[in-house]
Amino acid sequence: NRKTVVVTGGSRGIGRAICERLAGPTRDIVLLYHTQKEQASAVVRSCQEKGASCLALQTDVSSYTQMEEAFAKITDQ
Repeated sequence: NRKTVVVTGGSRGIGRAICERLAGPTRDIVLLYHTQKEQASAVVRSCQEKGASCLALQTDVSSYTQMEEAFAKITDQ
């Protein structure tokens, strides 16, 4: 029973802290970021080191279409 957690703004600040706090072998983390690709990649590595599977998706959360696309990708995986 793995849980999937979606965190917006997951590449820095509070979003990053949430991702890293929740990361573990029983959770899948999906972090949505807008422009900070390198920072998002660092969060992915950090979460994976804690046993979580982690996916970073570049998404503008103010765009309904991009959010639909992001959740379609999440559902597919």
